[in-house]
Amino acid sequence: YEMYLRGSRASQEGTREGMLRAIRDFARATVLEPRWGEAWARLGMAQASMVDAGFDSDPRWYDKSTETLARAQSLDPEGPTVNFGLGRLHLVFGRKHEAYRCFLATRRSAPNFAHNYHYLGYLFRLCDMLEEAKQSVALSIELDPSVVWPYAHMVRIHQVLGDLGGARE
Repeated sequence: YEMYLRGSRASQEGTREGMLRAIRDFARATVLEPRWGEAWARLGMAQASMVDAGFDSDPRWYDKSTETLARAQSLDPEGPTVNFGLGRLHLVFGRKHEAYRCFLATRRSAPNFAHNYHYLGYLFRLCDMLEEAKQSVALSIELDPSVVWPYAHMVRIHQVLGDLGGARE
């Protein structure tokens, strides 16, 4: 569990080095507890984050993430972290229906997980469902006002809607 916690802290640093440490620590957690789906899911999300966060553009990170998240799903098919990670990956590859199903599964098992609503909002925006996007992102902010990304997302939604006053708020 200690390696998992270290990986969690490192993944929140917002640096390439921190994400690489997170990958290393989550990988160690999976060696120590090979049947722990949550650790595999966090490893898979950290691998995908190497590209998503702009730390490394090598698409092999997505290949690794796909394999790792498949392992996580085989161990914990209903796990919210597993489904959230899979949803993020589906979204990256443009598989909106699959992403939606995964985000809904996450919501069923973790209804107060703020990041899930942020990503649902992103999915809705990509589908031109801007009012739904706005509601989902607002819920993300309500659940965890300390995360910066949903605020920027809300500004973008207001801009797309032509609501510059709302974007300034």
